[in-house]
Amino acid sequence: MALKLIECPRDAWQGLRHQIPADTKVHYLRALIGAGFKHLDAV
Repeated sequence: MALKLIECPRDAWQGLRHQIPADTKVHYLRALIGAGFKHLDAV
C-alpha cells in the first residue's frame, strides 16, 4: 500500500460544533474503505 499526500481545504468533521469520538470516526472510515473509497481525509 502506498501513501499519497493531497492538499485540501479544512472542512467536514472539523466544521462541527461537537467533537466526534475517535472510535466513531474509525467506524465511518472503515465503512468508506469497504465501499471502495481509495482516498480519505482523516483528522
